[in-house]
Amino acid sequence: MRALGPEAPAVPWSRDGSNGIPWPTPLRPVRLRASRLSNSLESCRVPTIAACCDLCLGAASARFGFPIARTLGNCLSLSNLARLSALIGPARVKDMIFTARLIEADEALRIGLLQERVDDAEELRTRADELARLIASHAPLTLQATKEALRRIQGGSAQGADHDLILMCYMSQDFREGMDAFLTKRAPDWQGR
Repeated sequence: MRALGPEAPAVPWSRDGSNGIPWPTPLRPVRLRASRLSNSLESCRVPTIAACCDLCLGAASARFGFPIARTLGNCLSLSNLARLSALIGPARVKDMIFTARLIEADEALRIGLLQERVDDAEELRTRADELARLIASHAPLTLQATKEALRRIQGGSAQGADHDLILMCYMSQDFREGMDAFLTKRAPDWQGR
């Protein structure tokens, strides 16, 4: 499966914030083996990976969860809990951890852990490649600005903190290219500048 999302680490900010807010990172493919989605030994890792990805697809056989309360007795990091809570809500995170149950792909789709569910691993690879090609054909600055704006919203700085992103897009060569392509009824040639 190819899940679309940032390479780890997603954004290289320091723990104390001393190096400021990083410039947004572009979409990059993250390779995951489809068989790991349904492997019970990997069940803990998949939801935390899904919370880091921009989009997550899964096969019908995929199961997600954190059986750590029943098995290892460890815990998730605060950053993983924050990402998961932002994605599916704190009540669902507590349910998954407190009950140590694994949720099926259909429930994962319903609660937002997956954006799409397909029937099998072959269809998963095909759909992931289709989606990757589609997203790669779109304006990279639009994708970059959207990712960064959503990151800022999650960090609590939504009000008026977008001037730089608006300027990045509207003052870009890509915006001029997009306007020209739209007016001349042709496909734009995005450069990310």
